[in-house]
Amino acid sequence: MLKVLIVEDERTVREGIAESIEEMQCGFRLCGQAGDGEEALRLIDRLAPDIVITDIRMPRMDGLELVQAAKREQPGLEFILLSGHNDFEYAKTALRLGVSDYLLKPCKPEELMDTLISAKQKIAKTRETEHSLHQSLAAVMEKTLVRWLQSPPQPLENRSRQLEMWGEPIEAAHIYAGIVRFDETGSPHTQSPSPYQPRDMELIRYAAENVMRETLQTPSRGSTIVFRCGSDLVWLANRQPADEVHLAACRTKLTQLRTNLEQFLRISVSIGVGGLADSIDELHLSYDQAAEALNARFYEGRGSILFYHDLLAGALAAADNAWQDKALERLEEQILHDLRTMNFEHALDGAETWIERLRSSPHYGQSGASLKTTAFLLELQKLAQEQHAAAFEWKLQMVDWLKQLPLIETIDDLSTLVKSLIRGLVAVLTSMTPTHRTVAAALDIIHAKYQTNLTLDAVAKEVFVSKTYLSSLFKQGLGINFLDYLHQYRVEQAKPLLKQHYKIYAVAKLVGYQEERHFSATFKKWSGLTPSQYQKSV
Repeated sequence: MLKVLIVEDERTVREGIAESIEEMQCGFRLCGQAGDGEEALRLIDRLAPDIVITDIRMPRMDGLELVQAAKREQPGLEFILLSGHNDFEYAKTALRLGVSDYLLKPCKPEELMDTLISAKQKIAKTRETEHSLHQSLAAVMEKTLVRWLQSPPQPLENRSRQLEMWGEPIEAAHIYAGIVRFDETGSPHTQSPSPYQPRDMELIRYAAENVMRETLQTPSRGSTIVFRCGSDLVWLANRQPADEVHLAACRTKLTQLRTNLEQFLRISVSIGVGGLADSIDELHLSYDQAAEALNARFYEGRGSILFYHDLLAGALAAADNAWQDKALERLEEQILHDLRTMNFEHALDGAETWIERLRSSPHYGQSGASLKTTAFLLELQKLAQEQHAAAFEWKLQMVDWLKQLPLIETIDDLSTLVKSLIRGLVAVLTSMTPTHRTVAAALDIIHAKYQTNLTLDAVAKEVFVSKTYLSSLFKQGLGINFLDYLHQYRVEQAKPLLKQHYKIYAVAKLVGYQEERHFSATFKKWSGLTPSQYQKSV
């Protein structure tokens, strides 16, 4: 609905026009009436009409003076002039001022309607053009800003001047960059899969960009620019050096942003904030620092808010530091020895210690931890071949994990990977050795009743031993406890069902879990993937 303001000193004429507009039902709404130009100016400022119908000859300020004064403040405002005289000079002046049309009083309702519709079409065309220009400028600006993030200025390039020409509310000096990156596996608190399909993510990123702009924006000069850079969202902002108040406010706003995105869009994000650059010419340095801070998510976990200047010097050191860790090497040697000598319980405990050693050494960095893990997994593969225990399924799991290793986001994911593969190898090695008859009987019960609410106590009663003794036999014979074996077996039974694209909640019920959430967390723990990720992978 376009808003129309009527300016006419003759009350009967004004009311007649108002009545005609109210009867039209053609997308116009009467927003106000004024008896002279001065009153009209005040209403224009307060009501922001789209179209003004004004008489030319009025006391205090005539129609042409009103057009001139209003156009200075609102150049896009459309005017339709009314006159009781067919005055050519008035018409020429009106056209020069950009008036949409000129009507002689008294005007017929159909003439008024045609004139208003003509003005409406002109407004629509103008706004469409402005929107296209705005979109084109926004696209050019975003492309340019992405280039600025990636490299220093070219010779003769004046980035400060370019920023001024765009009219953006940000200063060229004392500027920093921040990155918002989507966490791939949903909420950091639940380990649940993302609720969105890949085809939805473009729309979700667009919505997240708007939420980000709304949350981070401030009304002052030197505000915030938000834009896309690949699959990340980036913002630029100003602050003065050593401005602790701004930093504290920034932390608060980023925490609010993370909360807003989780609450409104059901997505988890991690955030990296770069250091302060002296000028726009050094923006790429701040952006690199934000990316480096974001890499610490590997140890801090999903949903982290990471400031570059909070990182200790050398916290993200070169990857080859990991190769100097003799304690890790000794742990690996002991785990391999325990696996060769069938001391499975000790091997699994060693794997836990190995992970914790890696977790407590953030100076390795993500690349160092990944390289060390790759080398360890290859040693496990070599051991399996030596023992003639490289079962087909374990081989596939090994290949799958090696492919996924470069995409691992956190130390928790890495922990799941290593533990899953070692447990899988233990299962293969265990299958090659004789099983205690009590354990074998317990396994038969598990395989037959895994879909029920099975407990250690119930199985122990069925095989006529205490639950403590049965638990001990499990650890000695299989290398894992009763509950871990039950979960692992259920996960393996769930995989064929997921391959057939059963609903995840249905698969959970079929393999013995009452809650989909519990099933998803358990499946990820034992396979390294959420059920939905597993379905997509097959």
